[in-house]
Amino acid sequence: MELGTTFSPKKGLHLLHEEECMLTKLYEELCLFEREHLKDLLIVLPTHRLGTILLAMLTQKWQAIQAPTITTWDGFIEHSSHQHVKLPKKPLPDISRELMLSALLKEKKYSYLSLGFEHEILQFFGEIIDASLSATAFKKMRDVFLEDIYRSQDSLQALIERVDELEALFVSYRKLVGEKGFVLKQEHRQNTLQCLRNYYENKQELPWRWVYI
Repeated sequence: MELGTTFSPKKGLHLLHEEECMLTKLYEELCLFEREHLKDLLIVLPTHRLGTILLAMLTQKWQAIQAPTITTWDGFIEHSSHQHVKLPKKPLPDISRELMLSALLKEKKYSYLSLGFEHEILQFFGEIIDASLSATAFKKMRDVFLEDIYRSQDSLQALIERVDELEALFVSYRKLVGEKGFVLKQEHRQNTLQCLRNYYENKQELPWRWVYI
């Protein structure tokens, strides 16, 4: 993607075909640059391992280079947020997530939820937040069960009670995290992305001449 410059092997926004090898096509594109221009590139890849492989490929063409900035989405967000985003609350450390949830499971004594499934429950909560369904997910689940005409009434009632417990735990968990002065990792990510969007939208120039995502 070209960002307001006059030099680029390809101008504009280009999408790779799903059957093309991303790394091979990216390497072929980068080989069209002059070596001294590589430092002006930002490359965002799915994993750090792909970045390592890409650098190894580039050093086969150029023995000594000032490497482009190669990172992942999470790395880009974290690095940019340290520079440009000031949020009042930090994300809850990973080591504290399951400990807090375990404490709530012990305290509340749920009928259906029990210790030992903290990881799965947290993954479920994270998916709800990522999908921006925090306010509606549990109601939608109950509505689905209420429309089920095949299960027995007792089975449906048990499923709804499970959803009720999950919702109560979700609310209690978010409240406890907030009381401790943190926000959930997924919520912090969403807030950070919105702040970065606002920051970069108001910039006439970016730190990089070319961006590959």
